[in-house]
Amino acid sequence: MNKLIVVSGGFRTGSTVVFNLCRELMLKKNPACESGGVPLLIAMERVLETDYVLKAHNVHTPFTEKILHVYTVRDPLEVAVSLKLLRERLQKAPFPTSGWFSIIQKVRDAMECTSILKRRGGVAFIEYEAILSSLIGVATSIARFLDVDLGPRGIAKIVRKYTLQEVTEYCDKIDEVCEVTQYRQVHIGPYQGRTNEKVREHLPQRIADELRGFRTK
Repeated sequence: MNKLIVVSGGFRTGSTVVFNLCRELMLKKNPACESGGVPLLIAMERVLETDYVLKAHNVHTPFTEKILHVYTVRDPLEVAVSLKLLRERLQKAPFPTSGWFSIIQKVRDAMECTSILKRRGGVAFIEYEAILSSLIGVATSIARFLDVDLGPRGIAKIVRKYTLQEVTEYCDKIDEVCEVTQYRQVHIGPYQGRTNEKVREHLPQRIADELRGFRTK
């Protein structure tokens, strides 16, 4: 039975690197596996022919054995800071106060999707901190979840292509979104890892307080 692997998560949660790990792992299992950032309905059509790895944000589906979810999560305050910095890089201008509404909505959407998927089953949750601390550990757990029989050397070979240094150098060389990897030039921000030390600098107090409330929901 062909599988649809939906790799999603909130914006700025590490979903792209996880998508690439899933894509490469599934190609080892099925060389005919396809992948991309197409709409969900198109991916569901493609899975009639072969396995498909879909890159998306905040997508959830009803439980079915044909669809597996790999969902990335990150602290909402860190997501907000990262989204703010991304917008500044894209627009090359100071962040407008009105921009916080969009960011809060993106964070809220991610938290709601997380809640739904926790009740669904058939989901592997990947924390952003785990991606930073042990990418090979993340890849190993994903391989187990996807039932990909690949030894430590095989997994390590895939992981080496997606270290922070390798991805940063790769993104510096591309102008548009890469259809294969789904990376784009502005993907890697100026701060790596946890951004707690930057929260006070970039988040107004009222925004930080509202986002902290999401942690307990």
